[in-house]
Amino acid sequence: MEWKHTCGNGIRVFGEMNEHLHGFCIGIYLLGGSMYEGPDENGITHLFEHCVFRNLKKHYDRDFYELLTRYGLGFNACTYKEFVYFEISGLPMGLPFAAELMERMFQPFDLTQEEYRTEKQRIKAEIREESEMTTLGYLLEKMAWQGTTLERTIPGTCSGVERISRRRLAAY
Repeated sequence: MEWKHTCGNGIRVFGEMNEHLHGFCIGIYLLGGSMYEGPDENGITHLFEHCVFRNLKKHYDRDFYELLTRYGLGFNACTYKEFVYFEISGLPMGLPFAAELMERMFQPFDLTQEEYRTEKQRIKAEIREESEMTTLGYLLEKMAWQGTTLERTIPGTCSGVERISRRRLAAY
């Protein structure tokens, strides 16, 4: 059975119950990505995704993945051009902890300057690793989206990511 609910703050929640499954999956889609980023903040959504994981690991004393395993949960995220997606799934016994994780995702980051700098370095390493700018797919996509916000890359540019301050990320 499918259902839809609009919260008082305008957030839309969709659900579907499947009684034949013996687990759950919670997915959160946030409007974001290069489609919604300005040229001066290109890559901020991807940086946000990384900092959510870093913040959760820090909160749980770096035993984050051990806790996920203990509760039989899988937790993943991905940034696209039009949204960022967080997903947690597992066995019913892990649902209370999964709900706690989802709530904690949206609390303010408690990252030191060094931890923040490390995540920016990881993003910049991903940008260099991809070397996508020489692929045919990249060139065709660049031509197709030329002059639109979709021509921006998902991870941003090294110089753009470097300019994103902790304050700007917190506001985002």
